[in-house]
Amino acid sequence: MLPYASVSEVEVALGRNLPFAETLWFNYSVTKSDYFLYCNNILFLFLIFSLVPLPLVFLELKRLSFFDSYKIQPKVRLSLDEMFRCYKDVMCMFFLVVGPLQLVSYPSIKDWVAIAIGMGDPGSAAGLLSGGGLHQLLDPQVSAQRLGLREDSLRSP
Repeated sequence: MLPYASVSEVEVALGRNLPFAETLWFNYSVTKSDYFLYCNNILFLFLIFSLVPLPLVFLELKRLSFFDSYKIQPKVRLSLDEMFRCYKDVMCMFFLVVGPLQLVSYPSIKDWVAIAIGMGDPGSAAGLLSGGGLHQLLDPQVSAQRLGLREDSLRSP
């Protein structure tokens, strides 16, 4: 949930007027929960999965010869039915795997964002389990300190 109740409060906090798009988004999201707004990512991903391949589909259907040199299998030509079947399979996997994964992963993402913007405690058990401690585990200096290694004063050129 946003900490502001009206557009005027946001404008005062930012010190500027909100453009049309920001005002539209604020009016949409002001009463929505963070989880509901996070669920909007599924719609954005669906649009990306659907719209990004379209130029390649049109190029494949036009059968332009210059495009063949960029294909992995230049002699393979797909029909519209084959491409649509592929799209259906991808969307089926999207709704069975990506969508539920997005919905279930909200608590982890919320903790990661809180840690990244300085609102979470990366040393907490929740932070360690959700990935905040991953940086600590992979950081060479922290690992060296845990192992009791000293930093070498000599540096190679």
